Amino acid sequence: MLCIMEKKKKYITVFMIIIFLASIVGFSFFNYNEKKANYAKGLSAVKKSKDLKKQEIAKKQRELKIYEDQSNTMKIPILMYHWIEDGKGDELKVSKEKFKGEMDIVKQSGYTPISFDELYDFINNKKPFSIKPILITFDDGYEDNYVNAYPVLKEFGFKATVFAITDLINTCPYLSDKEIIELSKNNVDVESHAASHSKLSFLSYDRQYDELKRSKERLEEILHKKEYYLAYPFGKYNRDTIDIAHKLGYRLAACTKEGFASKADGNYELKRIYISNNYSLEEFKRLIN
Repeated sequence: MLCIMEKKKKYITVFMIIIFLASIVGFSFFNYNEKKANYAKGLSAVKKSKDLKKQEIAKKQRELKIYEDQSNTMKIPILMYHWIEDGKGDELKVSKEKFKGEMDIVKQSGYTPISFDELYDFINNKKPFSIKPILITFDDGYEDNYVNAYPVLKEFGFKATVFAITDLINTCPYLSDKEIIELSKNNVDVESHAASHSKLSFLSYDRQYDELKRSKERLEEILHKKEYYLAYPFGKYNRDTIDIAHKLGYRLAACTKEGFASKADGNYELKRIYISNNYSLEEFKRLIN
């Protein structure tokens, strides 16, 4: 009986040893497979990362090629309006009805109105356009830009820029603080047209500096954001004006030289297209195309 018990103990011991060894082998096999799987996953992740980097590089190369082609050939119309109201006999005053007709031509011509931020990205950050760009601008900051032009721009979903004479804000017939804030929140940027609308090239360096600094600070006070863009009053400027604009942090400036804007204009002499009430819709169409 004792012999049988001892044999059983031996069998149990051997059986336990076999189970133990099998467990070790099984665990090692599982661990090996897991490491193998993790290694494979790691290789896959590295390959995926490399593929993504290749795709990014290829995308950047394509964008750079598009940009180089565009920067050499693209001409961008920057429309220059003033009043948007009825004013027979005054070529600066384009009626609301005619303005709406002109915006329809802009749309039918395949243009997409952009902001000066987007234009700056094109000129300075080599960001190409995937659309046919145009800019819509209004000089002086008349209240009719809010009353008459703004509803039309909203109807078309168009971006635009108003260049305001900051000393005249909150006086008739110019924009109020409240109107400027609303425009700015709804795709119509309000930028600098200097403080008093003086002919800058006729002023001393210090007076020009004061004009551009005060205007910038006034708009930043109203809108609580940085202001970067400028249109020269009467299109008058000189090398001092450009130097001051650069020092004060203006990124781009528009003048009144006729023509389509291009990268060749540089940052501070962007050409624009003057829009007169005397132009028929057909003339307007030819002008922007």
